[in-house]
Amino acid sequence: MTKRKTKIELFEELAGIDENGCSRWVSVDEFVGKYQGLQLLNGAGWSRDDGTFGKKYIIERTAGR
Repeated sequence: MTKRKTKIELFEELAGIDENGCSRWVSVDEFVGKYQGLQLLNGAGWSRDDGTFGKKYIIERTAGR
């Protein structure tokens, strides 16, 4: 049985994070299909700066899509 990936693991896969922790710019428009669970609804708990994801990575956001 395959282990279900966490939202952070899914984002890491989608973003293509390299060995230095850097990734390409990811648009929320890419949160479809397999990555639909990453949609930023209800506070986007998985991607908050003060959570596990934010403590692991420096996150840059823009106001637009």
